Order: sequence, then structure tokens, then C-alpha cells
Amino acid sequence: MLAAQEAYLRDAESLNQARREHALAAVALYHALGGGWDVPETVTAVSANN
Repeated sequence: MLAAQEAYLRDAESLNQARREHALAAVALYHALGGGWDVPETVTAVSANN
């Protein structure tokens, strides 16, 4: 049973890593195609104060 749980967790971690890489690739593609977004002035000011 323990071996099956270890295999499940290892596979779940691999799946999460693949999903993360997929999301990062989608963002990189969007950015490469000229997409982007502006950060509102208030968000920038709040981030700088923290």
C-alpha cells in the first residue's frame, strides 16, 4: 500500500509540474506575440510599500 501511495504522489507531483510548465509556456507565448498587461498605478505603489 505504501508503494502505491508513493507512486501516486510522485505521479501527482509530475502532473502538477507539467501543468505549471504548460501555464508558463502559454504566458511566454502570449508575451512573445505582443500581449501583455499594464499594472495599475495603485498596485505598483502598494507593492513598493511592502
